[in-house]
Amino acid sequence: MIDIDRQIELAKRKPLTAENLNYIGDLYLKKNDKQRAVAYFFEASDKLHFAQKDKKIAIYKKILKISPVSEKAYIGISEILSKMGLVMEEKKFLHMLAQLYESRGESDKASALIAKIRELDPHVIPDGTFFHREAHKEVMEVGEVGEGRGKQSLPIEINEKDLSPLNEKSMTDAQAPVPASDREEGKLIEATLEEILPEESSSATATSKRHFWPRYIFGGGVVLLLGAIVAAVLFNFLPGTPGKSVALLPVSTRVNDYEITVSRLDNPAELTGVISEPDLSRTDFYVLAVNSRENCVPDAFAAFPYNMISLLDMKGGATPVKPLEGLQKTTKTITKMNVCGRDHAVVFVRMIVAVDRQKHYSGLALNGLQNTGPLRITWESR
Repeated sequence: MIDIDRQIELAKRKPLTAENLNYIGDLYLKKNDKQRAVAYFFEASDKLHFAQKDKKIAIYKKILKISPVSEKAYIGISEILSKMGLVMEEKKFLHMLAQLYESRGESDKASALIAKIRELDPHVIPDGTFFHREAHKEVMEVGEVGEGRGKQSLPIEINEKDLSPLNEKSMTDAQAPVPASDREEGKLIEATLEEILPEESSSATATSKRHFWPRYIFGGGVVLLLGAIVAAVLFNFLPGTPGKSVALLPVSTRVNDYEITVSRLDNPAELTGVISEPDLSRTDFYVLAVNSRENCVPDAFAAFPYNMISLLDMKGGATPVKPLEGLQKTTKTITKMNVCGRDHAVVFVRMIVAVDRQKHYSGLALNGLQNTGPLRITWESR
């Protein structure tokens, strides 16, 4: 008879790679210790590179098979499907998450999801109709790993009568078994902490042009030359002229538990292939980073940050951020274990905000971070 406890002990002595964490989770699942199994599956998931998104989805589905109330698993699948551009599949899991929020009485979160679903499809279901039977059946079967790339069965034995709500733990990706024909024999690719910290805003350098002044300038030539210089100055420096939107960036401030940084995205190459060329040419982009030092970022803000922020005009009035298709795919989050009384929660959010280059703004308003109202960050905040 196989000693599972002994196998777990030996596995924990090895490097905690995504593959090994997934293996430990499977061992705990065989012991029917579902809480620890889910925790290790989440840990394995976080270590997987996005290139193995099919395996990440498979692990999240495996978690939902064990714990159908795992909010983080629903969010994880939805984010991956969003980045893949699979809108119909994304809506399925957003429907299921909305139903979960409704069942908990969390109407604010459910309303935010309704708005998100309607952004994806204006002709979506009427109010209160959240449940998507096809998605639920797909999760419970757990068999489909890819989106039209074939199917793989996950070797887990679960007693359907023994499903119970579980605490989720650290976010990481466990490896789903793959056929031997897969390259590198199905080994998991470890994720790297890339683009976590907000970019430093490099000071803009103005190009200076040397003017060759002729030794002898006569009559109308002087007038024409001076007129050209005045026109160039007015074009570049008067307000309202096309050019970069005015903002004294970077701004870094701390409000309560939050460290908030706003900087200019000076290298738009990051958005190549994500934002259309016309939008890139007429839009400025700011990088907003919210870091909770001691606690965590509220779920609504972490899941749908673009619904929670506004730009402040020069009089302090709030204006919704410019909705650019594909921009939300660039949002990045970091989770932490054992924080806010939970097994894991988001503690860092990085997002890119689109700003109309023809307009001037004085700051940002962030909703959902404090109970007393929007948290206002002005360019004078330091």
